Amino acid sequence: MSHDVKLWRSGVIFSVAGFVGGLGNFAFQGIIHRHIQQEAEWGYVSSTLIFINFLSLPLSIVGWSLVHYIAHFRAANDDARLQGLLSGAPKFLLKATAAGSLLAIALAGPLSRFFNFPRSSLMLVALVCVLVGLWSGFAVS
Repeated sequence: MSHDVKLWRSGVIFSVAGFVGGLGNFAFQGIIHRHIQQEAEWGYVSSTLIFINFLSLPLSIVGWSLVHYIAHFRAANDDARLQGLLSGAPKFLLKATAAGSLLAIALAGPLSRFFNFPRSSLMLVALVCVLVGLWSGFAVS
């Protein structure tokens, strides 16, 4: 199988994954819309979503750094360093995901007070979304 066919197939897989993620976002918006009791709570929901992105940022940086170095070593035809990176990446990502999860759990309370979340249910939703995002990101990688 040629490199172009592999690239095309991986592009289709990522497109499907992006579409499924978009459907998840659509379902999330529908659920949130039904549970919001006042119009002013849209601001709280927006703060919660920003909070989720904030907590998942460190692991996202790690993931994109690995992607960068994989692409760099492939472009340079440096198979030895690429194999070293690929062999160590799963263990490193597992440790980074576990550390990110513990950090998210530890910072959820103090940061929710900082962001003035009025209900603990919003914080619980944010924490569940962060943990699911972190571990699904680890599973995909």
